[in-house]
Amino acid sequence: MPQLYPGRRYTRAKAPLGIPRGYYPTEPGHLSVTAKPKDGEAIKQGMAITLDNNGEWVKAPAAARTSLTKSVYVARQDQDDPAVQASGKLTGLDCSGTFEFQTGYIVAATFALDTELTIEDGTGNFKVAAANDKVVGRVSALGTGAGGLIAYPGLVPPTATAADAARVQFKTVPAYIKA
Repeated sequence: MPQLYPGRRYTRAKAPLGIPRGYYPTEPGHLSVTAKPKDGEAIKQGMAITLDNNGEWVKAPAAARTSLTKSVYVARQDQDDPAVQASGKLTGLDCSGTFEFQTGYIVAATFALDTELTIEDGTGNFKVAAANDKVVGRVSALGTGAGGLIAYPGLVPPTATAADAARVQFKTVPAYIKA
């Protein structure tokens, strides 16, 4: 679980999820689903998740990368967040909605504007889409970090490295299979 240290910022293994556009919690018009996370799944905010056959959140599996019938969501909270533990529910924001996300859960690559993103099987990470992958987003902003990543200044040593503090920013798109 993330820890608080006196006189220091909130620390975690990866940069927290950023939502520059599209998330208005007091307006019900955005696409989201609230469900129970599967026990032991270790879901973190910013990870790619889907609902399994039992209606529980899991890190997005291979079937979600290649099928247009399986929706992909972005986790809004950590599974071990006290509010999630108390309610038993975690919110997922639908990648087919009109969101823009910043997440650190990525497979290292060099990103350019409009780079198509898909999910990595079972890890919760996003990665560059290859042929026959379902595209769930496109890179919408570049930073000055390695590979065009955006630095997140809120992480503090010793729990974080420069790679842990890097995020990719992408806008969601209606899912399609990359040719």
